[in-house]
Amino acid sequence: MSSDSHAQNRDSQRLQSYSADRTFWVTDFSAASEVSSFTIEGVSLETPFDEIREILEERGYEEEFTPSLLLKFVKSTGNPRDAGSVTYQIEVNDRDGGRYLRFMRSTTDGPVSSSDSTLWSTQPLPSSEDVEKVRSLKSIICDGIPDETEQWRLCPPNVDDEASLSMGRFGITLVDGLVVEVLHAKPLYTVIQLRRRP
Repeated sequence: MSSDSHAQNRDSQRLQSYSADRTFWVTDFSAASEVSSFTIEGVSLETPFDEIREILEERGYEEEFTPSLLLKFVKSTGNPRDAGSVTYQIEVNDRDGGRYLRFMRSTTDGPVSSSDSTLWSTQPLPSSEDVEKVRSLKSIICDGIPDETEQWRLCPPNVDDEASLSMGRFGITLVDGLVVEVLHAKPLYTVIQLRRRP
């Protein structure tokens, strides 16, 4: 089989994996432990479940009770109706030996005119801790992918108004059970969503 045919077959297999799993499978990855231990507001995929509440409360988060096993914590700055107010949300769910961890920052454009709202879309990323977390985790992941083709596909260059893996379009399975479902920062929001399967 020619090298071109081999590459096409490999890409076909990857696309099948993506279609079935909604993630793009990385063929080789060398930094799994760094991703698994990466902290978001002091919490990682490895943090003992019974310590999470205290860690987040010390950082100013308040728990929102849910009818499920999901832990949900919220912290806000300013009045949510005012332009520029920021809400931070963290969700953690341990189930069947796995863990789901999601962080989100949302910045309210508030009651502003459409022209002001358009301005938000042209603003650079804020100098905030969550944006730096996205850049840092992206660097760990991209440096841990030795295949240059996969790096090119999954690791677009950071630009003034965006930092992401795969432009936020699909998740990435790094190794068995370790998934980066979303890693995306824009001026109005940040989403970091990780999963460790059983």
